[in-house]
Amino acid sequence: MYVAFEGVIGAGKTTLATMLAEELGRGAQLVLEDFQGNSFLEDFYSDRERWALPMQLEFLASRYEQTSRLNLSQSTVVVSDYSFEKDALFASLLLSGREMDLYGRIASTLTGICPRPDLIVYLEVDTSVLLARIRQRNRSYEASISAEYLESLGRAYRSHLSTLPDSNVLLIENTENLTSVEIRSKVIPKALEAMRAVVRL
Repeated sequence: MYVAFEGVIGAGKTTLATMLAEELGRGAQLVLEDFQGNSFLEDFYSDRERWALPMQLEFLASRYEQTSRLNLSQSTVVVSDYSFEKDALFASLLLSGREMDLYGRIASTLTGICPRPDLIVYLEVDTSVLLARIRQRNRSYEASISAEYLESLGRAYRSHLSTLPDSNVLLIENTENLTSVEIRSKVIPKALEAMRAVVRL
C-alpha cells in the first residue's frame, strides 16, 4: 500500500503524513519531500522567471530518486507527503515554450518508471487559511507567495485529480487549524478507512 498526501503549499501534508505513519507503527515507511535540499528554491522566489526551470529539474531529480527507491513489499505501507505527479502540476504553471518542452521530455521518461500511489489523500484548504499558515511558519523564501498563486495550484490539482478513479482519491476539507488531538480523531480515521477500502477492491 502506497499512500500520498497532496494539497497546495501550507495544506498540512507533512503533518498528516507523519501522523498517519505514526498511527500505522513499525510497518510504515515515511517519505518526506526534501524541499530544503533544493538549492534553487530561494532563488526562484526572488526571480521566478529566471529560476523556475532549474528549480523544477532539481525537484524532479530529488522526487525521482526518493520514489524509485520505495520499498513496496507486501509487508510495508509507504506514506508520503507528495506524489511524483505533483512535479508536473507545478511545472505546468511555471514553465512555457522551450523550457516546458525540455522539462516534459525528461519528466515523461521518469514518470513511467516511478510507482503511483494506491491512494491520494487530497487536503482542500481555504486560501485564507493557507496564507495564515505560510506566514506563521515564516520561511523567508515563501514571503512572496500570493493568494492567486495558491488558487492556481488548487485548480491544477483538482483538474488532475478529476482524471483519477474515485476509489484512489480521498478528499478531506481541512479548513481549520486543528490541534494534534483533533487531527488524530477527525482526519486519520478517514485515511485509514480509505486505505482499507482500497485493499478490499
